[in-house]
Amino acid sequence: VAGAAAATALSSYVGAGVAVVVLSRKLRVKWGSRIPRLKELVPFLQISGALLVSSVLAGLTYSGTTRVVNSAGVVVESAAHQIGLQTWWLLSYFATPLSLAAQSIAPRELAEGRPSIARSLVNRIIAMALIVAGGVGATNWALPTLVPSMFTQDAAVAKMLQSVTFKALVAQVLITVGSVLDGVYIGTGRLRQYLFAGISSTAVAWTMLYYGVGLQGAWTALVCLGLARSIVNVGGLPRLYYKLGLFESGKEKFE
Repeated sequence: VAGAAAATALSSYVGAGVAVVVLSRKLRVKWGSRIPRLKELVPFLQISGALLVSSVLAGLTYSGTTRVVNSAGVVVESAAHQIGLQTWWLLSYFATPLSLAAQSIAPRELAEGRPSIARSLVNRIIAMALIVAGGVGATNWALPTLVPSMFTQDAAVAKMLQSVTFKALVAQVLITVGSVLDGVYIGTGRLRQYLFAGISSTAVAWTMLYYGVGLQGAWTALVCLGLARSIVNVGGLPRLYYKLGLFESGKEKFE
C-alpha cells in the first residue's frame, strides 16, 4: 500500500510539473511576482469553481460507496468492490478525450463566430459518446465474467464481483454519456446546467447510499448516479440546441 501511494503521489507531481513546463513554453508565459486582481480571476474562477464542486461531490460519492460496503463487515464484499471500482475508474477515462474535445474546440468555434461548426461538433461528440459508452460498458461486464483470473485468484471474491457486473455495466454506460455531456455543457458555456446535473445526481446517489447496504447497495447507488446525471443532461439538450440556434442566427453572441 505504501509503495502504491508513493508511486501515485510521484506520478502526480511529475505530471503536473511536465504540464507546467510544456504550457509555459507553448504559450510563452512570462512569470512575475504580481498578484492578480480579483476581477482578473473571475473568468477562471467561474469555470474552475464549477469543476471543483462537481469533482469534490463525485469523489465523496465514490468514497461513500466504499464506506457502505465496508460497513457491512464482509471482507469478500470489500475486496470485490475495490476490484470493481478500480476497473470502473480505468474504463471511465475513455470518455475523457471526448469531454476535453468538447471543452476545447466548441468554445473556440463559438468565439470565432462559427456556431454551425460547433453544433456539428456537438452532434459528433454525442454520437461517439454513445459508441464509447457501449464499448466500455460491455468491457466492464465481460472481463470479470469471462476472465475473472485477471483480477483475483480467490473464487469467493470473483463470484462476489460477478454479482454486480450488470450494475457496473449500466453505471459505466450512463456515467460515460453523462460525463461527455458535462464536457459539452462546459464547452458551450452552460455551466449552470453542468452544476445542476452534478449536484442533483449526487443528491440521488447519496440518498441511495444512505439506505443502501453492502456491495449491492453501493453499486445501486452508482447506477442511480449515472441515471440521474444522464436524465438531467439529456433533458438540457433542447435548451442547448436552442442557444446554438440563437448564435447561428446572430441574435445572441457567445461570451
